[in-house]
Amino acid sequence: MKPTLASRIGCAALTGLLLLAGPACAQQVVATVNDSPVTDYDIDQRARLHRALRLPFERNIAIDGIIEDKLKIIETKKFKIQAGEAEIVDEIGKVARELRMPTEALSAEMQRAGVDAAHVREHFGAQFVWKVYTRSLNKTLDVSERQVRAELAKRGLAGGAEFTLRQIFVVVPPGSPETLVRTRLRDAETIRTRFTDCASGAAFATQMLDVAVKDPIVRTDTALTPAIVKELAGMQVGRVTRPQRVQSGFEMLALCARGVARDGVDKASEQIRMELLDKRYEQEGDKLYRKVRQRAVVVKR
Repeated sequence: MKPTLASRIGCAALTGLLLLAGPACAQQVVATVNDSPVTDYDIDQRARLHRALRLPFERNIAIDGIIEDKLKIIETKKFKIQAGEAEIVDEIGKVARELRMPTEALSAEMQRAGVDAAHVREHFGAQFVWKVYTRSLNKTLDVSERQVRAELAKRGLAGGAEFTLRQIFVVVPPGSPETLVRTRLRDAETIRTRFTDCASGAAFATQMLDVAVKDPIVRTDTALTPAIVKELAGMQVGRVTRPQRVQSGFEMLALCARGVARDGVDKASEQIRMELLDKRYEQEGDKLYRKVRQRAVVVKR
């Protein structure tokens, strides 16, 4: 049986989203996109989505984002490109990985923020259909071996990198007031400043209240996000990455050792090839969207 959106992201989370499926009051139209309205309710929903995705919110940027989603869906419908439940869940999962949290946790976060199911489907569905559309028009797009090698060298991963890490968690209980969140962030920054090697640094950190330091783990560059790899590559051994907000509080990674992975070079090359190719597809997608936007009838009120 094909998994449904409910089963993929969690029935409870999706049920909560569906309970928020529409506004309870009259909607004021703030713009039209080829006669399709953008309402103040849509703006409110986008603000809630930005909150869940930990993105800054500006009204004009939010309106442009909603217009972009609508135009991408309108354009791709001409070619019968649509996003099903599985594709939408996959798009949510990609964002969740960037935020270093489970897909179910991000779905629950959107529910808590009050984002309704229709807005979730429209936004993440637009991301998917535009990728399919862009790739269908750029089937011969590729990156050269020289570009891959250059990027490997730029990141200091010419041999494929392997990192020995210790995870540090500064715990913030769910529902804590913002004052406590800021205090715990200062605690995390204190650890980062005082941490100069994995032995003494771990001993210092574990003496602090509600701080956990995990046992060492070994990870290759291909098992980590590009942003983390870039940060680790530029760090001295014994130092700690910037605090990242996670569901349980703040997480940091202490770099205990760095070396060359035995089988890392092939995996690193393939990972970078895909990243570079994704960037090229994104650039081509931006060009396509600009053309669609230029001929669209958009009226802001």
